[in-house]
Amino acid sequence: MAETSSTQGGLDSLLDPKGAIKQAQDKAAISFGSDHTFFVTNGTSTANKIVMQATLNPGDIVLVASDCHKSIPYSIVLAGAFPIFFENTTFPEHDLVGPVELDHMIATLMDLKKSGDLHRVKLIVLTHCTFDGVLYDVKKVMTSLLAIKSDLIFHWDEAWFATGYFDPTLRSRCAAAAATELRKQLIGTSTQVRVYITQSTHKTLSSFRQGSMVHVIDDDYNPTRFVDAYRMHSTTSPNYQIIASLDVCRRQMDLEGFRLVNQSINLGLLLRHSIRHNPTLSQYFSVVDFGYDTPDLDIPIYPEILNRWHEKPFTVLPSRVTLNIKKTGMDGSSFRQLLISTYDIQVNKTSAHTVLFIITIGATEASVNHLLSALLDIANRLSSPPRTSFHDSQKTPITRHIHRAFRPSFAKENNRLCDLRTAYYSGMDNAKVTHVTLSTELIDALHSGITYVSAGFVTPYPPGFPVLIPGQIITSELATYLAQSKIKEIHGYHSETGLAVFRESYIESIQETINDD
Repeated sequence: MAETSSTQGGLDSLLDPKGAIKQAQDKAAISFGSDHTFFVTNGTSTANKIVMQATLNPGDIVLVASDCHKSIPYSIVLAGAFPIFFENTTFPEHDLVGPVELDHMIATLMDLKKSGDLHRVKLIVLTHCTFDGVLYDVKKVMTSLLAIKSDLIFHWDEAWFATGYFDPTLRSRCAAAAATELRKQLIGTSTQVRVYITQSTHKTLSSFRQGSMVHVIDDDYNPTRFVDAYRMHSTTSPNYQIIASLDVCRRQMDLEGFRLVNQSINLGLLLRHSIRHNPTLSQYFSVVDFGYDTPDLDIPIYPEILNRWHEKPFTVLPSRVTLNIKKTGMDGSSFRQLLISTYDIQVNKTSAHTVLFIITIGATEASVNHLLSALLDIANRLSSPPRTSFHDSQKTPITRHIHRAFRPSFAKENNRLCDLRTAYYSGMDNAKVTHVTLSTELIDALHSGITYVSAGFVTPYPPGFPVLIPGQIITSELATYLAQSKIKEIHGYHSETGLAVFRESYIESIQETINDD
């Protein structure tokens, strides 16, 4: 009874809204602090594609965090742009990847300026917050980079941070609020504020699954181009229940958003405090704050958080609690299965040494107490004393070197720039591709200097972002990481066939062409 294909009357049309959907999106723009807001019914993967299609031209350079969602490099393939992937910080002791340092972003832009390629840079894409809750100082990042390139467009992937605008503490790190402040400061200058924000509304707010939003704050907004990209990637048969849920979600946050977000923050702080100060729990578990020092203070603590946040380039969202479980002797996957099967607790993400608890706006004190009881029960069942040694996982390899055969013609000496579209479609040609298995022989071959070039994307889940892209040189470090990984789901790798790599003869043929040129 809920299925309909009608776009007439009160239902309105998602792709050409003039009635109820238009009103709902306009209200959402006010609620989320944007100039324009668009509803997306097929997830933030599609929202990302829309933004990339609307902002990039073939041949543009786009700067991308290595921990970006896989939809970002796929969008780059569609747009025909040339990416440079930043190196994210890593935390090997926790088997986790963190944010991109601002100094690294600045240095990358300055290198491009020195090589005469800064004019080609169009867009920068950053994950904010990261899956584990690390937040950038958004305003500082944009101010610093706009000082180098005044027309740079920012795409903030806030898939896990749709709550940010509804709490005064979090708002200081919210992309929409930062863009609005920056716009006021830059009045009368030639610098433009151009910000696009994609949010998985369904992940942290109350919409149905796949409900997402795109928020636009753009001084040079081109509605014809954006709407065309929106129509290109949106289904012509949208689910109206998802659309309605996005509107209900907006209304809920207008009416009680501060209370709900405030509650989730307080519960996260309660969970952190309880784990740190319980003598049994603290033997086996430690809360990971990545060196960014989320304060462990009595509630309410907003003034203290704000004071510390203004001083730090990165902060940790209090409602994300990453627990290091190394001393239990279990890996993250085993611990997750124990929580599900014995205590009916669902964990969204794990690493070799950690599990992540996300305190959503739907969480209650009772649910947090249930989690604490489960952790205490596990701790009481473990052998004593805690284990001090446990297998060390390989550092997640995030340094990407692109083979010369797949660099843009204007930048053959820049081993970070990639002609991703050429590499991707070449990797779809069986005549140009072979396969190698993850083995000791492969690692030894890489150590000896033999070069293998990836012919496809390889994305382990977790961490959920590509560790290999087409055209990237496979290192011994990366092969060792994949070979020793206990991750069961790795997109782009099949144990029967192995890794897709370009044939040596194909690479040599491209090299000859380059040399002739």
